[in-house]
Amino acid sequence: MDKIKSVVGKQNQSLIPKEQTYYQAMKDLSNKCSEHGIKMHGLRHSYAQDNRIGIKK
Repeated sequence: MDKIKSVVGKQNQSLIPKEQTYYQAMKDLSNKCSEHGIKMHGLRHSYAQDNRIGIKK
């Protein structure tokens, strides 16, 4: 989190570079993940599973 805070700086700012749109940034991230054999959809499932403990049934 400290690394993210140092990159973002102030509250309500984005990790997306100003010269990119959201779509372009997601496409770049997807391409970088693919280069390393990581599927973006799998990241969503992993995140959900890691945070599932906080969900009450």
